[in-house]
Amino acid sequence: MKKFVFVVAGIFAFALSADGQRYKIANIPTLGGAVSSVVAMNNLGQVVGNSDISPTVRHAFLWSKASGIQDLGTLGGLNSSAVAVNDNGQVVGSSDTAVQGEFHAFLWSAQTGMIDLGSPGQSCNPLAINASGMVVGVCFLSNRQSQGFLWTAANGMQYLFGNSSGADAVNDKGLVLGGNLAYDAFLWSPSRGIQSLDYPGAKQTQVFHLNDNNQVVGYYQDPFTFGDQTFVWTQVGGFQNLPTLGGRDVFASLINSSGQVAGFSTVGPASTSIHAFIWSSINGIKDISPLPLPYLSSVTALSNKGEVIGLVHQLGKNGFSFDWTPAGGSSIITGLVYGFALNDAGQIAGSVKSGSKSALFSPYIHVTLASSLNPSKLGQSVTLTATLTSAAGAPPNGELVKFMKGTKILATVPLVNGIATFTSSTLPIGTNLITADYAGDVNYDPTFSASFKQVVAP
Repeated sequence: MKKFVFVVAGIFAFALSADGQRYKIANIPTLGGAVSSVVAMNNLGQVVGNSDISPTVRHAFLWSKASGIQDLGTLGGLNSSAVAVNDNGQVVGSSDTAVQGEFHAFLWSAQTGMIDLGSPGQSCNPLAINASGMVVGVCFLSNRQSQGFLWTAANGMQYLFGNSSGADAVNDKGLVLGGNLAYDAFLWSPSRGIQSLDYPGAKQTQVFHLNDNNQVVGYYQDPFTFGDQTFVWTQVGGFQNLPTLGGRDVFASLINSSGQVAGFSTVGPASTSIHAFIWSSINGIKDISPLPLPYLSSVTALSNKGEVIGLVHQLGKNGFSFDWTPAGGSSIITGLVYGFALNDAGQIAGSVKSGSKSALFSPYIHVTLASSLNPSKLGQSVTLTATLTSAAGAPPNGELVKFMKGTKILATVPLVNGIATFTSSTLPIGTNLITADYAGDVNYDPTFSASFKQVVAP
């Protein structure tokens, strides 16, 4: 560590300055206990996690900037835990029941509260939920066998992949990804039923995630080198191996709607030398670690906009979180111990204060305002353009910008990918102070307005 102290100090000095402009931090309170943790977040900035109520009791919670923290309760027992949340605010998790030793899968919404998804045995763990409320996971039956399940409001719980199996992911088209303890991989769809995704010639195949274009990311152990190899699979193209960053192994479990994959790879011959990467079929593989070797890095989340968050550390040392964006590259996130969740607005939720507390990091929005003609003459048309850019993540889209002359509202215009325009030919002679004001939304806090002086000549 001493060898790199000046490098790290320099990076942290930069990050402290940058993060002061990049993120606004909202602390997430606990439910009364000392510790809380984040597990997931949706694109509306709703965060789910688990919080101590007392040293022996922990409950699932839902939190947002607008509504604060909400205890989701239990199914009659002491403890509950959240796993995932969709963009409709539906939360899935597991909860103790009134029967000692039993915990069941639950689905919670503001309309229904917590409902029991049922369990034929002693326990069920949900793992994912899609936009329409389909839930997948694993149940442990009374004979101690595990079964991958799919739950829907219409059909209840059904089992898909046989004994010793689990269902890991479900996309918005209703396809389910799963596998078993024998390292067999499967894809299930209503039309095709169960389809094997075992990599040809490999003894072990695992699948982790699929996107809404039915692209699957998985891993197999190479039967010749015994290295860990990641693949992307499609129904038409079959298996495509991902390259490494120069070493033997490559591992990834995240794929977004654009087919980008994030993971980590060995950089050289030493198996401990790993760096985070992002890959696409167009751009290939890119090392996104914020620090060179011997620092190690990995990824924790990938957004549909191509943003990545991850961890960087040295062996045996505490690490710190970083984010990578296509436009800005990699940056250390000051104050974030572990980033667990990332949404398409660039918001990051995770642990702060040595991992015992949670917070939401929301990127600031910067506003610029320009005129098509300045100075102009009386009666000439002038187009005013407000451009909003996010410090990290996608620009606002659909929200309203107010164009004002002094205190008078000239127009209220919706944003289209961060841009709002207004054309006027009625500005009076003289110097007109023009302002563009953005009021924020569920993701972004209100930001400073941009203004300039439009001069109109006779």
